[in-house]
Order: sequence, then structure tokens, then C-alpha cells
Amino acid sequence: MLNILVIKPSSLGDIAHTFPAVELVRRHHPDARLSWVVNEEYVPLVELCSAVNEVIPFRRHRWGRVQHWGEFLHFLSELRARRFDWVLDLQGLFRSGFIAWGTGCRRRAGFADARECAPWFYTQSVLTPPELRHAIDRNLHLVRKVFQLPDNEDVRFPEMVRPPAVVQAVNALLEAEGLGDCAPLVVLAPGARWQSKIWPAEHVAELIRQLRSRHPRAGFVLIGGRSERLLAAEIVGRAGNLPCFWNAAGRTSLVESLELLRRSCLLVANDSGPAHLAAAVNRPAVVLFGPTDPTLTGPYGKIHNILRGQCFEEGPCFREECRNGRNGCMNSIPVSVVAAQVEQVLAAGVPQQEANR
Repeated sequence: MLNILVIKPSSLGDIAHTFPAVELVRRHHPDARLSWVVNEEYVPLVELCSAVNEVIPFRRHRWGRVQHWGEFLHFLSELRARRFDWVLDLQGLFRSGFIAWGTGCRRRAGFADARECAPWFYTQSVLTPPELRHAIDRNLHLVRKVFQLPDNEDVRFPEMVRPPAVVQAVNALLEAEGLGDCAPLVVLAPGARWQSKIWPAEHVAELIRQLRSRHPRAGFVLIGGRSERLLAAEIVGRAGNLPCFWNAAGRTSLVESLELLRRSCLLVANDSGPAHLAAAVNRPAVVLFGPTDPTLTGPYGKIHNILRGQCFEEGPCFREECRNGRNGCMNSIPVSVVAAQVEQVLAAGVPQQEANR
């Protein structure tokens, strides 16, 4: 029985991009023991991944301080004691490469073009063909090369477990907010890690008002972390006092947000983690892109709709702050165009769950 460690500590979207790779490992090695090192805040999400046997928390913020380096060394010694047969570094940074080396495993694989000198720590560096640009395709390619698997198999996300306690909690929350009987249910994730990737709050509010006028029984839920609470509150203020409208940003856990996505007909989001979680549970998304490239980090699959803003430079700028301020590329995406895409998705209906979901 193979004992395999996957190292992918962050971020939310990158973790979702790793799910198909671990599903592929599980498909070809059903008896393997598959462990995953992930930042502690994402542990509850990875624990839902049916392909994974063990989730190992990495306390990045604590162990990044000198006074706690002893705990980090103890963490490495515990990994070494597990005697892994393979370690796959899908993060590709110095820290993750060092963890791979610290396991003492004799077979450590990662990307040949990994950053921060991470390939120094690998025993096998995998070259990625230039035509494979999306993060999911790159992760799958690495797994195929390491385990000598065919490259013509379909791409699948693993089944994500639905804990009964989470289902019950979301049921209670929807009922408490008056959304129990609303249909369709539209989830919106208005935040993003970069300010330049955020569609303006007034646009989001206007989109909700337009959709409400066409779908009087629809329900709308804003999701996001604590850092998005102010943005979500601004959207609520601009949208006005609408029925069946719940601001859940900062009020639900990550796994509860995933359950909300399962209940929805679609997600409207910027280039951010929730778009990739929607793909993981086979929910269509309308995703707005500005300074980044959807061929690299867009939601995976044909059920999603990508809308791109008008860039003021040739190609995506990949800047965290836009040089043009509020007149940047995200602001150039018209509400009417987004509403039309949402209507198209609603008309098509929710896709059937695939057999492996």
C-alpha cells in the first residue's frame, strides 16, 4: 500500500485546483493512504474531500515566528516518522519544498518551474508543457508523470462529503433568514484578495435589483470571509430593503458556504476562491475577470461563464491595485451584460450531478 503525502497549504482557490489531482491518485491507487498538509484554516474544507485519508494542519502564522520554530521542527519529525513513499509538492514555493525535504522521503516530486528555488528539494522535477496553462491541468500532469498514468482520462472532482450537522445548520440559517422557500437561490461572492479584482459594490447591488424585478421569488445570499463584511454591508445598503436577501459574509463557516453553493442555482463571483468551490460541487458560475487571466485560474469546466473587463493595457496586468482606480477594467463590465449571462444560466437549469459527485 502506497503512503502518499500531498503538500498544498493554500490558498482557497489553489486548494480547489488540487482536488482533481488527488481524485486521480485515488482512482488509480484505491488502497493508498493519502495525506494532505494544508494551512489550519482550510482543514475543515479538505476534510470533506473523499479522496483524502488524513488532513495534517500546518500552523503557518504561529510557526513563522522564531519562538515557535521548535514546534515546526517537531512537525517535520512527525512527518518523517510516517515514512511516506511519495511526497508531491503542488505548492511550489521554498517553504513547501523544504517541508517535502524534511519528511525524509526518498521520492519527492514537484514542478520544474517552481518558484523560490523549491526544485532544489525534489528528487523528481516535472516539466510542464507550455500548452498546459490552467492550474488543474498542471497538477494533473504532475500526477500522471509521477505515477506513469495515461493522459487521456476524464478530469473529475472528488466527491465532497456533506456532514449532516452542516446540512442542518444551513437549513436552519436559510429558514431563519426567510429564504427557505425562495427559488431560484443565487449566491454572490463579491470579494477578492486583490482590490483590482473586485466588481464595484454599486454594480453588484444593481444586478440584484434587476434580477429581483424579473424573479420576484428569488433568494440572494452574499458570502465571503470576515474581511469582506464591509463590502457586503455596502452592497446591502445600496440594494435597499429587499426580501429574501441575506448578507452571510463573515457569518458562515467555509464548509457552510460550500453547502450554500450546493443549494444554489448559480454563483456570481470575481476571480476568487468561491468560483472554484462552485466548480468542485458542479454548480455553474458567472465569473468576472479583470487584471488576471481565466486561462490560468478560471473555474474549470464548460458550465461556467467568463466575462472580462476592458483592459487599458495589452493583456492582463496582474496588479493588485489598478492604476486607473475606480475606472479600471472591473468597472467596465456592464451590469446588463452580467444580468444577461445570469438569465442564460437560470434558463438552462442546474446541471445534473455527475456519477462521481
